[in-house]
Amino acid sequence: MINGLELFIVRILIYILTEKTTMPTVMFKAMTPLDLKPNHEQIIFIDTLFNYGVGYDNNTGVFTAPVAGNYLFTGQLCSRAGGNIHSGIVVDGKDITRTHSYNRYTHVCSSFDAIVMLHKSGNVWIQSNSRADELYTNSHHWNTFTGVLLNN
Repeated sequence: MINGLELFIVRILIYILTEKTTMPTVMFKAMTPLDLKPNHEQIIFIDTLFNYGVGYDNNTGVFTAPVAGNYLFTGQLCSRAGGNIHSGIVVDGKDITRTHSYNRYTHVCSSFDAIVMLHKSGNVWIQSNSRADELYTNSHHWNTFTGVLLNN
């Protein structure tokens, strides 16, 4: 038999869980660049591992926010030995994060992130920033683009 305190705690937990579920689930992870030589263009990741909220478009490489809120985006890009990658995260046409990776002797992956406040329909993508960029991929070197709604 449930006593008054236990019932009160159950009601609080139900309230908390109900409140938590009012925030929509928005998150995606995409991989496999369409073009390994992105040539100063946005990078389109064609394989979507998951896409809750259906914000990521694997035809354009652009995430469009289904709801306003604070989001975390990460990217990982890999270059072949002796190759460079100049890249970054772009929000509504403005550079938010830039990075460069290079290793003369081995393939290397570089990770980067951005925490941003987006309005509904705000756009985010990963951009190549050099015509000489060349991505490398295999079963151990994944190029990825990930995003998640933190709160709204």
